[in-house]
Amino acid sequence: MYKNFFNEITDKRLIVGWNKIPWENKQHLIQKLQEQIYQTALRGEIISMSRFQKITLASVSVKFVAIKIVTEEKKYSINNTNKIKLALSLRTDNSSKLYPYWKGLHFNNISYSEFYDIYTQSIAWITHLILEPQWEAYLEPSIFGFRSYYSKKDAILALLKQIQKNKFHYIISGYLKFKLDQKQSKILAKKLHNSKYIANFLNRYLYAKIEVVNLTYLTTLKTSKVSIEGLLLNILTYGLTYHLMENRLLQKIDNPQNNLSNSIYYINFGDCFCALCHSSIVSKWLLQILERNFTSLALNPSQDLSYLKPEFRFLGFLFKIKANSIDILPDINSQKALIYKIRKVLYKKDFIGRTRALTHLTLEKAIYKINPILLSWSCCHEICTQNKYFRSIDQIIDNTLYRWQIKKYKRNTISSWKKQCIKYIKNRKRITEGKALLKLLYLESLKQKTYSALFYHRSIYDQDHSYWFRREKNLKK
Repeated sequence: MYKNFFNEITDKRLIVGWNKIPWENKQHLIQKLQEQIYQTALRGEIISMSRFQKITLASVSVKFVAIKIVTEEKKYSINNTNKIKLALSLRTDNSSKLYPYWKGLHFNNISYSEFYDIYTQSIAWITHLILEPQWEAYLEPSIFGFRSYYSKKDAILALLKQIQKNKFHYIISGYLKFKLDQKQSKILAKKLHNSKYIANFLNRYLYAKIEVVNLTYLTTLKTSKVSIEGLLLNILTYGLTYHLMENRLLQKIDNPQNNLSNSIYYINFGDCFCALCHSSIVSKWLLQILERNFTSLALNPSQDLSYLKPEFRFLGFLFKIKANSIDILPDINSQKALIYKIRKVLYKKDFIGRTRALTHLTLEKAIYKINPILLSWSCCHEICTQNKYFRSIDQIIDNTLYRWQIKKYKRNTISSWKKQCIKYIKNRKRITEGKALLKLLYLESLKQKTYSALFYHRSIYDQDHSYWFRREKNLKK
């Protein structure tokens, strides 16, 4: 028997084993573990909750799924043998010194930067896996950002409902600047009341995150879609809503009738926050309270106090308050961002920095690239009340494509544009070439069905799988 016989046999078995792994069963196992963490956290059973979190950390299936998700997202060309070695190399002890650990594993065709990126993102995914169901049971109803299947539309509709019911007069809105540092990690360590084993693991993860911030060569690596930083921001600001609700002095001044349900309202979506109140005195005090809370959390907010005018903006939407109704419209900045995304498809900058039209791109291919952008934007703004504003955006998009054609061919193409690219389908002007047909935001808005707002008490771990499956399909359409 020659020297490398055993290595070759095991490598072949690993490759066959990776391809035959039942991934759906492993995802189902992870979902069951998260549901148990959520239910025990909801009942306040910390010991049982920590036990399920330990099972999740020690599970080989969780590590395999983490490596599969991260490697597919990063699009690294890694063979199945190395994927299994990566999954088995994940450990929950101190991982701050990974270079000697990587050197001792003897990976083939995996550089240290790739190993560091995959390893840290997998640990972040597992950390998010054990923390999200726990804090899904703890977070206040007005926290919408960075929670699974919660979208901007849910936050906007919740804010609209409060304005219609209570008729607030003052608004405080702004943004939070979150960058994990030593002070914030200490605050998080106090709020993460888990068992010693889980707490030590989370403290090591937070310490490793602080060390990563100072490394410059990691800035070139791709960022992950795992929203662990967003979840940490939600945990960091936990308790602020309860603090405002329990401030009876502000509530009594803001609402002399002692109807506490119609007093101060605070809403948070990710790094954006908004607070509503009735009186001018309470708004100034509330501004000082928010400043002190955010400063103590080292969040450095940029906020603005203003009277609730007939128009105000929040999360890319424009609220127009009328005598008998409130209109929700797309914000001008959101419209500009849409046009900028379309221009990025059609133009590029040369080595001098000048903007040049992409001459190799045909109109048909451009339409195929632009349509998903339009559908995504239309799905995000489907709760807008007036569809007539989408017609002006369609006109701007048509003019953008027309100007691109002129710059592309360096000549006036009015006649050829009308003959070849503009067609009238059901008495509506459409831009088309070949089989590609440009979507119209106005028509897409007419197709949208009534969006059902998510109730604040619903959670993806409440075992209502049919409801959340339908909602996931609606969010991805």
